[in-house]
Amino acid sequence: MVDQAPLKSANGRAESPPQAMARSAGELVDDVLTLAELQGKLLVVDFETGLQKLIWPAVVLAAGAIVALGSVPVALAALALAIDETTRLTLAQSFGVVLAGATLVAIVLIAASVSYLRHSWSMFDRSWTELWRNVQWSKEMLRRLGRRSARPTERRPVD
Repeated sequence: MVDQAPLKSANGRAESPPQAMARSAGELVDDVLTLAELQGKLLVVDFETGLQKLIWPAVVLAAGAIVALGSVPVALAALALAIDETTRLTLAQSFGVVLAGATLVAIVLIAASVSYLRHSWSMFDRSWTELWRNVQWSKEMLRRLGRRSARPTERRPVD
């Protein structure tokens, strides 16, 4: 607009409002891209940190599972034989009772494990927090930039 005062750029030259707006928009895009790059780097760091924290527990879990899987059938068979010898149940009935009990214990353990895993999955908390902050900052900068570029209302001559 003709009635708007020109802005001074960094080198001292006069800069028109459209040029200033374009420069501000360019700086904002540069800032947003820098934030996106940093967000990606934080995501990688969070993933690597989380993966390192999961390796040893996974190895120990696998070793325990192998030992448990190898010994459980023997223990259950021994329990069924003990029930057969100490009660009036047949061998088949004793194995059925042990099977039902083992299935119930397995269901309880699996449900507890799933519940725990649902509530403890927080590997990317920092990334999500920073992403939310960056989005909020970007929205605020766009709002400010929009306010700066709004056309001023025309002045009416005073009679």
